[in-house]
Amino acid sequence: MSQSMLIVLYLLYGFVFILMGITAIKGYRRSYSVFPLVNALLLMGIFGITHGVSEWITLLRISGAFETIRVELFYVGRILKAISFLALFQFGMVLILRPFWWKISALVLSIYFIGFMVYFYRIVFFMGMDYLYENPFFLTVSLRYLMALPAAVLSMVVLMYHGMRVRSLDAIWMRYYFYLGIVIMIYGVLDGFFVRKADFFPASTFHNQWFYETLGIPIQSLKVLIGIALLIGVHFIIQSFAWEKERKFASVKETSRRVLDDNKLKQTIHDDLIQTLYISGLTLDALKGDATDPTVKTGLEKATTVMNQTIDTLRDFIRTAHEQPVPIHDFNYKVRSMIETISQPSTVNVTFHNNLENQGIQNLEPSLLEDVYTIIKELTMNVIKHAQAKHASIVIYQEIACLKVIVSDDGIGFNPSQNTTEEESLGISLITTRIHNRGGAIKFHTNRKFLMFPAGTTVSTLIPLEG
Repeated sequence: MSQSMLIVLYLLYGFVFILMGITAIKGYRRSYSVFPLVNALLLMGIFGITHGVSEWITLLRISGAFETIRVELFYVGRILKAISFLALFQFGMVLILRPFWWKISALVLSIYFIGFMVYFYRIVFFMGMDYLYENPFFLTVSLRYLMALPAAVLSMVVLMYHGMRVRSLDAIWMRYYFYLGIVIMIYGVLDGFFVRKADFFPASTFHNQWFYETLGIPIQSLKVLIGIALLIGVHFIIQSFAWEKERKFASVKETSRRVLDDNKLKQTIHDDLIQTLYISGLTLDALKGDATDPTVKTGLEKATTVMNQTIDTLRDFIRTAHEQPVPIHDFNYKVRSMIETISQPSTVNVTFHNNLENQGIQNLEPSLLEDVYTIIKELTMNVIKHAQAKHASIVIYQEIACLKVIVSDDGIGFNPSQNTTEEESLGISLITTRIHNRGGAIKFHTNRKFLMFPAGTTVSTLIPLEG
């Protein structure tokens, strides 16, 4: 293969990856979604841009125009590749872990990167600038085999997992997730397994030159196609986020229609029924004043009383029927007030994080929020009374088409199947019934103390928003 063809391939290779990264970052900034994938788009963007730039640096190196700094360009490109592979690894971790653990995984990957850089500079300092360029063992193993390949496998697995989760909403989204996962896996094999030829296995057998000799095409041409496929996959994923915008718009229209219908119903009851009953009551009062027969007078008094009671009943109906959705900020105030009241006599520090407002949800069905309020209250009271905890955390957020409530503490642990008091059993039974009546689920998990990780209990509840 000619050098000019190789330069063109690296130019295109870097371009499509950078374009994919920019598309992912734009999607992250513009898209709102409760799908966890939207939080990982930024990492996909970092992966694409740093990987594309590293390939352009390789282009500069092989072009011969910067021969005096050829080795320096090689090292800069490898450091950028390390950043790109770690971004892809964190992409998979964000999709599989809860938000609390994102920082932990980022810390672990950062420590790995720092260790990589320390060892990298140690080799350069003691062995010379050309050593790693001429002896690729360390860079191949640490970058390709331990970063790129595992990151691609992890990303594929978690994308397929999330694809299975969203299949009930729309089967086409599952295909998008599967497609993106398979493309990333192919990329991982091409860039993480087929490497520069070296004198150790498997680089001695499966390498870029072997690929070209066996298939007759340079591996860079397939990487260009993979970059295009990744760009298409990211575009599809971002387009799928429009579903939530359409759903919210439909919800607003439905709420507006319900409000209009309710107002019409209330106006009809007030203008027609109540006023007619009120006039009828005045007529009965007048007849009662003119009546001389005690039996008739008593009957008219009873009829007037029933009439007034009916008017009061209709007014109560107007006031309470067809309750409007409850604003999230009102719900927040109610929950915080409750937490403050029940935790004040204790030493437990309870924190409450409602992410619904940040996710763009402004209001929800009153009966749903009432059930969530009861669940939070019962679980918080159990923590305060029985967990012997110092800290407790309550988190609410929407995940796909469900409402998720997580209550965790650092107490002595809890097993709902044994060693529960009658009061605890009654509270658990109450919230379990509420959750199951809505088609939801509840899960208890006790953490055992291990090293710096404290013991405690986490109760996760999942409630479908629309049955």
